[in-house]
Amino acid sequence: MTEKFIRQFQQRLRYMAWLNPVPQERWGKTTAGQIANLIPMFECDRLGLKNAIKVLRGNLASI
Repeated sequence: MTEKFIRQFQQRLRYMAWLNPVPQERWGKTTAGQIANLIPMFECDRLGLKNAIKVLRGNLASI
C-alpha cells in the first residue's frame, strides 16, 4: 500500500523526499529500506532535513 501511495504522488509531484526518524543504519531489511529504494529518504536530523530540502528544490546532484 505504501508503494502505491508513493507512486500516486510521483505522478503529480516533481520532487519528493521522506524523512525517517530511525537512524539509517537500521533501515536495511525493513520497510524503510524498501521505501528508500522508491524515494530519496533521509534521517530526521539537521543534515537529513537540509538534504531533503535540496531534493525538494531540485538539487539532486548536490547531495
